[in-house]
Amino acid sequence: MEAIPYLLLKQEKKRKMKAITNLIIVFLLSSSLALYAQTYSNPNNNTGFEDIQNKATQLSLFAAQNVNPRSNRNQSVSNKVFVQQLGNFNSINTTVRSLISDVNLLQLGENNDIGLDLSAGIIDKTVVQRGQNNSFIGLSLGQQVIHRGAALQQGRNQNLIWLGSNSISDRMTIRMSGNNQTILVRNIKR
Repeated sequence: MEAIPYLLLKQEKKRKMKAITNLIIVFLLSSSLALYAQTYSNPNNNTGFEDIQNKATQLSLFAAQNVNPRSNRNQSVSNKVFVQQLGNFNSINTTVRSLISDVNLLQLGENNDIGLDLSAGIIDKTVVQRGQNNSFIGLSLGQQVIHRGAALQQGRNQNLIWLGSNSISDRMTIRMSGNNQTILVRNIKR
């Protein structure tokens, strides 16, 4: 009589092991498929990024003109962070440490994330996300004199990680369009 519960436990263990093995196989197959990237090509070569970037520049100019000069006679407006979001479940987490900064963040769509942690003497950064499930992470690695650049993401599931800044990446603009792409930019001084 004791052999029957033992056999049932052994069969249950075999079923669990088979289920775990199947899950691992599915996970490995799905992760290998996620590494395959597709590129979207537009025959008109009109992505709309220029329009979005111009709107962000106009927003920055408009906000700078609305500063009351009488209230700031002895102070200059030197640090600006502009956030504009249109859509659902967009999030921005930003920390900017600088003497002079002009940061423009624009999200059009849903479930877009921006995370910035920048530290430099002068920061000029524009991030535009248009679509769904896009992610941008920008981090400073050490104290830099100047950090300037722009990232424009259009599509779905675009991931961009920008680490550091140097003379090669100064004023660099990264444009991502399409679906399911990841870019890692590492500017590390050794």
